[in-house]
This record gives sequence, C-alpha cells and structure tokens, in this order.
Amino acid sequence: MKPLRITTEQALYLLAFLLSLGLRWLRLGAAPLGEFEAGWALQALQLSRGEQVTLGPGPAYALLTGLAFFVLGNSNAIARLWPALVGSVLVFLPYLFRAKIGRAAALIAAFGLAVDAGLVAASRLSGGPMLALGFGLLAL
Repeated sequence: MKPLRITTEQALYLLAFLLSLGLRWLRLGAAPLGEFEAGWALQALQLSRGEQVTLGPGPAYALLTGLAFFVLGNSNAIARLWPALVGSVLVFLPYLFRAKIGRAAALIAAFGLAVDAGLVAASRLSGGPMLALGFGLLAL
C-alpha cells in the first residue's frame, strides 16, 4: 500500500477551502435573522419539531436545516450552516476544470471563489440562493 502524499497543489486547494470556511463561518450566528431568513428558518424549525408544514420552493434547505435543528439545536448559526458549507465547498469547483483551464488558473479561481464578497454574503444568508447555485454548478 502506497503512503498518502499530499502535493503542493492539493495543499493550496485545502488552504483555499480553509480560508473559505473561515470567512463564511466567522461570527455566523452573530447577526439576527432578517425577515426573509426567518421565514425559511421557521419552516425548518417546524419540521424539526415534527409539526406539519407546507414546504416552499426550496425544500432542500428546510429539510437539511430541520435535521440540523433536530440534532444540534436551534440557533441563528445553525440556520445558516448549510448555505455556508455549500459556499465553502465551491472552492473545489475549479479543481474539476483544471485540465481545461490550467492548474495555475484553477488555483487562482479557487482563491477568488474563497474570498469573493458576493459569494461570502450569499453563503451567510439562510434560505438564500447558495444551495441552488452550489448544487447547480456542481451538477454541471
């Protein structure tokens, strides 16, 4: 069995991922939920309590966050957990295209996705478009 060796490129992608996690998860639950976010979080909270609820157009958020509320308890940070996680994983998307765009360009794109202010803001919004954007891009 060959020992696992991490290349410099893989270490840089890991660094981009950790930077992305840090930016998205730093003080994640400090701000109160806005009206838009609270509606989505309320659906997830009702699901976690076993109440009957009519799911909106994005059932993945409500189901995943309802499970997180059930297991971890309910808080503003938990309500924003899944969008932040999906937004953090987006930095690995350029890794899939490194053969087409080149290794250096893929690494630059990964760090760009990690620190992009728009993606960071969308990742910190519960019930926002980050789940659709992230899973849509990964489906490509």
